[in-house]
This record gives sequence, structure tokens and C-alpha cells, in this order.
Amino acid sequence: MVDNHTLVVLSLTIRIIRILIPPIMVHLIILLAVQAVPVDRELVLAVRVVEVVETRTAAILQEIAVLV
Repeated sequence: MVDNHTLVVLSLTIRIIRILIPPIMVHLIILLAVQAVPVDRELVLAVRVVEVVETRTAAILQEIAVLV
């Protein structure tokens, strides 16, 4: 099972990558990194879940900013 610390590190890493790299490339980089490193399926799923949550959270915050 993936612990909370791992999820926090994944979340922060994805946020940092998003700041430094255009958004369309982030997904590709994460997919390539996951395929290049031999990890268990649970960690791969955690990476994808965190990525989706981060993407949706950013979109919601952007919509709120437009409304305010």
C-alpha cells in the first residue's frame, strides 16, 4: 500500500514539474518515468491518481479565479 508520505512527495513533484514544464509535456514525462523505472502497479496507480487530482484541482481553482 502506498503511504501518505509517498502521495505527498508525488503531489509536490508533479506540482514542481508543472511549474517548470508546459502542461502537455507533464503527462508524457510521468508516463515515460513510470515505464522506465520498475515499480509496483500500486505506485503507478497512485501517480496517475495524484496527477488527475492535481489537474482537476488546478482547473477548478482557475475557474474560481475567473469568477472572482
